[in-house]
Amino acid sequence: MVRTDLTSPTSVSRVVGTARKNGLNTLFVQCRGRADAYYCSPLEPRAQCLTKCAPDFDPLAQAVRDGHAAGLKVHAWVNSCYVWSDKRAPASAVHLVRSNPEWLAVSRTGGRCAVGEKEVFICPGNPAARAHLVGVCEDIARRYEVDGIQLDYIRYANQNLCYCDGCLDRFAASLTGTVPEERIKALRRQSRLGLPGSYPVAWRQFRRDQVTSLVREIRTAVKKERPETVLSVAAIAWGAYPGDFKRSEAYNLVGQDWYGWIDSGLVDAVCPMTYQTNQAGFASWVKAIQKSHPDFPVWFGIASYLFNADGSAAKIQTVRQSGGKGWVLFSYTAVTKSGTNDAYLQRLKNLAIPKETASASR
Repeated sequence: MVRTDLTSPTSVSRVVGTARKNGLNTLFVQCRGRADAYYCSPLEPRAQCLTKCAPDFDPLAQAVRDGHAAGLKVHAWVNSCYVWSDKRAPASAVHLVRSNPEWLAVSRTGGRCAVGEKEVFICPGNPAARAHLVGVCEDIARRYEVDGIQLDYIRYANQNLCYCDGCLDRFAASLTGTVPEERIKALRRQSRLGLPGSYPVAWRQFRRDQVTSLVREIRTAVKKERPETVLSVAAIAWGAYPGDFKRSEAYNLVGQDWYGWIDSGLVDAVCPMTYQTNQAGFASWVKAIQKSHPDFPVWFGIASYLFNADGSAAKIQTVRQSGGKGWVLFSYTAVTKSGTNDAYLQRLKNLAIPKETASASR
């Protein structure tokens, strides 16, 4: 349920009705898009596209209320480290891009993310930015009877972000005891990138540790407020499976060790974004994940916006044959043309859902 389908009480009701009619059982409701709120938040500004709605309209609250009444589970979908993408600055002065620009990630060359760029991310290691994100998730768990919270973009944007002074200082501190202090100082004097360049393996592990500890903090806060809430992540599964997760782009480029999060109990479910159009590429990830974590709740992401219902049905069948616990369609907006036509879902229901015991719609 992408945030563009949360802009009126009618649109929310339409999503719930369409999901129920077509045999789905779960909604992932994008309640935080770009550090803004599609719910009544004391911590972040109301989404700009809700400005014409009644002040008491709370899309997330309605989705939870109507969804539960229809027998659906409802998960709050939170875009975590991705905080802006518009060419123009947020209208609200309290939006973190305007109020706390020092939280934004810095490139290898020293430039900070800024309005106008395609993807503006916070630094996952910045203490204040982390505390804010943890607070957002904690607040949702406290005030909304959601069945789960899903963390999307819980990672670095790419391998070129973040190289802020805070990251470099924390990395230097992490090397203390394993690298002589004088060498650390010398490399830092030589270049702002002297340490990461000299210790690339340790640098990549440092980045993974920053994201992992952020997931841990969010989990602690959410479970304190609502212990039964399912904490899940939308996980990177780009390209063909490399044969070893530690060779994957998720692990090496964006600091997302989601295999490790499963193994250490930091998450209750994972939605790998297995958005391959190629059936073989999709199947390679499904097979590998099922082999390594056969009993864990993995709900495989299906990029339904890229192919027809028959293509989605084939991928659902692959998941079913693997013993997978579920699947997720991305997205309602695409496959129903923003709620105007449910022919795609009707065909998918006829092809796949009568045999399915665990499905989901996002």
